[in-house]
Amino acid sequence: SKTSLVVRHFIQNVSQRYEYFYNSVVLIVRVQTMIKNNKIDYDDDFNLWWWTVSSYLAFFLLLIARFVVPHSGEMFHWKPNERRRRFAMNHRICGAMHLLVLVFGGVHLMLLSSYNTSSSFTSSSMSRLAVVAFDLVLGLSGILVTRTAVKDFGKLHSRVRERRTKSSGVLHETKTVATEEMEEHFFYQMVNLTQVLYLHFCETCDGKNTRTLALVLSTWSIWRYRDRFPVNSFSRNYEGGENGRWFESVENFLYRAKKWQYVFYKTCLLHGLNVSSAIFGSSRSSSSKTTTILTTHGERFQLYWLCLNASYVMEFFLQTLVKKKYGTQSNALLMNQFLMVVSSLSAFPVVVHRVHPIAFVAALALNFLNRKQETANVCLTCVACVVFDRFVKI
Repeated sequence: SKTSLVVRHFIQNVSQRYEYFYNSVVLIVRVQTMIKNNKIDYDDDFNLWWWTVSSYLAFFLLLIARFVVPHSGEMFHWKPNERRRRFAMNHRICGAMHLLVLVFGGVHLMLLSSYNTSSSFTSSSMSRLAVVAFDLVLGLSGILVTRTAVKDFGKLHSRVRERRTKSSGVLHETKTVATEEMEEHFFYQMVNLTQVLYLHFCETCDGKNTRTLALVLSTWSIWRYRDRFPVNSFSRNYEGGENGRWFESVENFLYRAKKWQYVFYKTCLLHGLNVSSAIFGSSRSSSSKTTTILTTHGERFQLYWLCLNASYVMEFFLQTLVKKKYGTQSNALLMNQFLMVVSSLSAFPVVVHRVHPIAFVAALALNFLNRKQETANVCLTCVACVVFDRFVKI
């Protein structure tokens, strides 16, 4: 009958819309079950951490199996029967390399803890050097993939806002990323590399004064170039009624959520974490085991760092898949939301154990009271933490 056909069509549309979400949940459960069966010792946040690493791997397994493998020839290879290179081939190669680095990092974390070798991993100086090398490769590959995007697409995207509307963004199906956004993204990739190298340095240095000096120098060395890169406001992507109000479209809600997620990242996980590492050391936990796994070369921080770097590039990649008709807009938005949740979960142990509340509160207040003065704000946050550490005893 006509009613049964309508119901059947509705069920089919719903099942297709949430197909990737369902598959990701199945992958999470299977990966987590496999790992937990091999795990002997549990710490307080074991389940949270394993749900996060399982979700991270499930995201990339789904991405590769559903999108990359079926379309790898069109994405990364030369055109068939032709001797000329595909357009933006440098960016394609760098993107494939960065994707492999992100997947390798997640698989390595899974295997590392599955065989219960985290203790030997974090105590070995050679393994620590390997983690520093991996973080360096991850940072450089992120810089390369954004730099090649600017070079290959910069001219084509240079007049996006002038030709269409004031907004661009990477979440809307009909929008195109502006060159200014790619250039700003390139700057923050350099910030990532600077931060992780600084955090590794802090763990090899026992002197608080030396760590504080390194903090000031690293902050000044990168943020002094901020004026050379465009500043793109998140509000430009949801103001003007193009995407509706708060809950009138998923894109509009995600743009607003990403804005405050960025504010939290900048004040807590960037400046707050850097200042806390300089003044209070690598971890505020009293447990030696927790302190070990939360160091920059420990598994908890490495998972957070992988999720952060994945979040920086995946929204661009997912938009490309939609524009190339490899995937649908609804699935891209679901995967964006999924990765946002996974990244937030991975940051939780770092925020709790490594970021001092005073450092976060001071950085947050200065972010609004003394805008665009990052080096001065970091110095003032250091002063607030030193005063608190000396005169306030809890």
